[in-house]
Amino acid sequence: MSKEKLEGLVKRMEVTLVEMEQLKLHCGRQSEELSQLVVELRRENQELTEKYNQLAQDMKEAKEIIEQLQDTKYAFDAKERQAQKLSRQL
Repeated sequence: MSKEKLEGLVKRMEVTLVEMEQLKLHCGRQSEELSQLVVELRRENQELTEKYNQLAQDMKEAKEIIEQLQDTKYAFDAKERQAQKLSRQL
């Protein structure tokens, strides 16, 4: 191999090494950004899970209250009918 070809090869190798180093730095930054995004998404997921669980509990309590109100209404309506029946009897 001639000296010029060898020098050209060395020069291309140096350029390739510089490009590889730049690519390594770029990939490292992207990796850090992705890691931060993963942490943020996990935090958001945890918050959403907690909010969902709270909403599910609130819905359960609301259904129980509605059932109690319906039971109270049915009992009140029954007493109302009973009072009207007694009123007619008097």
